[in-house]
Amino acid sequence: MASVSQIVQQIIESLGESISRLMMMVIVFQEKNAEPPPQLPGGVQVVTKSSFTLHQVANSLASTEYAEYPDIKREIEEASEIVRVSTEDLTQSLSNLMNNSDRAAGWDGLVNSCKEISSKTIKLLQIVYGAERERVFRAAQNALDALNALDGSNVVEDPQDWANRIQNAIKKGKELAAYVKGKADDCEDPQKKKELYDLVNMLNEDCDTLFRDGTALLKDRGNEQKQMIVTKDINQLKQHINDAISCVENMDRDFDDSLNQFEDKSKELSDSLKELENSGKKDLAEDILYTAKKELQELNNMQDDIENGDKNDAINSLNNAQLYNSQLVKLAQMQAENCKLDNPELQQALLDAGEELDNYFPSFKEISNFAINNPDNDEARDNLDDAHDFLEDMINKLCNLVSTVDAEIGASSRKELEDLEDLKEAAKNGDGYLVSRFAKAVVTENNNLTENAKIVADNREDPIHREMILNNIEELQRLLPHEILAAKEALENPDDVNLDKLDNKTDLMKIQVAALRDIAREYPEITLLDLCAKERRFLDEIYDNSMNNRNPDAINELANAFVDNSYLLTDVAKEIATKKPKATEALILQANS
Repeated sequence: MASVSQIVQQIIESLGESISRLMMMVIVFQEKNAEPPPQLPGGVQVVTKSSFTLHQVANSLASTEYAEYPDIKREIEEASEIVRVSTEDLTQSLSNLMNNSDRAAGWDGLVNSCKEISSKTIKLLQIVYGAERERVFRAAQNALDALNALDGSNVVEDPQDWANRIQNAIKKGKELAAYVKGKADDCEDPQKKKELYDLVNMLNEDCDTLFRDGTALLKDRGNEQKQMIVTKDINQLKQHINDAISCVENMDRDFDDSLNQFEDKSKELSDSLKELENSGKKDLAEDILYTAKKELQELNNMQDDIENGDKNDAINSLNNAQLYNSQLVKLAQMQAENCKLDNPELQQALLDAGEELDNYFPSFKEISNFAINNPDNDEARDNLDDAHDFLEDMINKLCNLVSTVDAEIGASSRKELEDLEDLKEAAKNGDGYLVSRFAKAVVTENNNLTENAKIVADNREDPIHREMILNNIEELQRLLPHEILAAKEALENPDDVNLDKLDNKTDLMKIQVAALRDIAREYPEITLLDLCAKERRFLDEIYDNSMNNRNPDAINELANAFVDNSYLLTDVAKEIATKKPKATEALILQANS
């Protein structure tokens, strides 16, 4: 028998990873309308092979485990057949791309086939998982119906019929116990597994007790006390059947929720990428830094979840990290494309960094899954720590290629604004664990934002502007402890006063984060004024050295700085010109020629 957990593992490990990698490859080459790479057929073959295996396993499961439930069997077989057809369509789409002259249409067809097979395998997974749940529920209902057909007084009127009924009820109860044991065997959460096994034992014991007391009643059919004992046995078995239903419902709700969250997050990130592509944005440094922060946050969350024994949360954090990693790889490729003409060396470095991330994450995921499933294994945790550090170094390597003070300010402010909202909601929901998590995140990004803003202030020529930045930094640092305290008070005592206070403090923090971000960001007009101020200062110093000090080395050094500053001034003026009306742009460009 192929268990549900084995089927899930096949889909996630053999198929999910290969589809994700194939999709990334296909999208990159589709955008360039490039020649199909040599590795493409192999990538498609891995997906089709895994999909066909899934098709076979699902059909086998339907015929061996659900023969007595024709509707469930048919639903699995139909979904399995759709996966098989999608596999054939993927193979045909590859053939069309490789053999037809219309390459753009070929890439479009292959992308659509990848999306189709991905959605259909997820659907099959949901059906297969739901089938086992449905079987447990139906077995439970069958057992309840059989028990409801029993009445201790009927044993006097027709003892043979009553004996048949009690045997049927016990049989149905034992069948349910066997199905619940199957769920327990597949369950990897130690606490849930124990709960299920305890219910299995109680169901079997109830059935044995009912058989013993029912047999005793058959031998003494007029004994009212024995009739009462059997009635008590029936009610106890019913209670444990209902407990089993509730336990399985909660267990599967976790699966449904995590799958839906993963799909929603995947769509959200995919849509944001499309929006960036359509915007024509040339510098994606801020987006790369922001996405890296989100991935690192999920990686840290996963380790905290493992430490706290929250397996489902750890799996969700790992899945989210994988999505952000894919997003980060894609952004690196887009940034590389943007700089290929101006800086081919940086282009190659970005492509290499993205490829390293893409290639390493499957290994990281395997190490993480082992640690998640073996939280008490010290070696597994040590291996995960090493893998986490290695992946973090890769992410930082990519970030260092694009990092600028301006991009860091943009990325930190974006994440801090999100973390502030999450902190507020966690406090309102009474979730102390998440309050602690998001409070740490807010403090981290607040420090990052203020440190980079200080760098900007130090480099500002205008003393008034410098002072404004420093004042905004001071105000943000002043507000931070009040925000954390308000979240703590709302968590401990969620009355209207504290909740309103938290809303107000969070709004103030958001306003101040945005204010510091806006005043510390790079704007061409402000940069131009700073450069002009430097130009005047250089001229004054050159004149002073020429007239008074007569220091040739100092004059030469100032002259070189003056020339470099002039080039920067010209570049900024040109940048401003491109945003002006054509006539104004022409005048600015002429003045800089």
